Amino acid sequence: MAWARLPLEAARYARRRAVEGHQIQGYGRYDLPLLASYSRSGTNWIRFIIETISERPTPGTVRVHHGTDFVIDRAHQAYVEMAKYERVILVIRDYRECLLRHHEQLWTAHPDVATFMATTSCEQPPSWYLDNIRAFDRHGGDNLLVYYEDLLGDPDPSIRRLADYLGLDPARTTEFLETRVERQHDSVRSYTDKGHDSFTGDRIGGQAGYHAGRLLQPGQAAEFDTWLRAADPALFDRYLSRYTVEDTPSPT
Repeated sequence: MAWARLPLEAARYARRRAVEGHQIQGYGRYDLPLLASYSRSGTNWIRFIIETISERPTPGTVRVHHGTDFVIDRAHQAYVEMAKYERVILVIRDYRECLLRHHEQLWTAHPDVATFMATTSCEQPPSWYLDNIRAFDRHGGDNLLVYYEDLLGDPDPSIRRLADYLGLDPARTTEFLETRVERQHDSVRSYTDKGHDSFTGDRIGGQAGYHAGRLLQPGQAAEFDTWLRAADPALFDRYLSRYTVEDTPSPT
């Protein structure tokens, strides 16, 4: 593929699809629960939790354990393959936070909500955020919904629900929870030590609304609410209404 001829975002997307394609659409382990998430939604923290408690690996760049005896499968473009799995874990984060964090350059170049949400020539188009939730809503299996904000703000019940869902050892789960704060720092260190970047607002216990606060103008936070609600009102009310903000409308 002539990557150099593609627009910058599309070229990056093509390169990463070539190298990391499994992380995009999954590893084909349909016998395992699928962890579905848009990027920047806490996937690496969840993988660290699962690997530490289970002492088994999860697919992708090594977090804690090597091997192929995976506990889960995982994918970012999960809606494409989700129907093939009997069990699904969907992780949702505030759309402003994960989308702006993942596509900061795109947003900075085109700071208009409708234009931004309609962009397709980039790695993980913003539309995948809703596509994954729609697929999860249709799935109807033995599924688990995890909110990123609950995982950080009220972690013990969220972690125990995740461990119980995966059938992990309750004693090891309790042990993990007793050392959770230390484990959180270990997770961040292991992630950044492998060369990944970590914004303050993405770290465990990071400030809610951090990326929206630094990237959005007055009124734009509410514009995201309006756009996503209009795209699928019933879905928004079931899964995303917790993120609605009161904001000053943009000047007309």
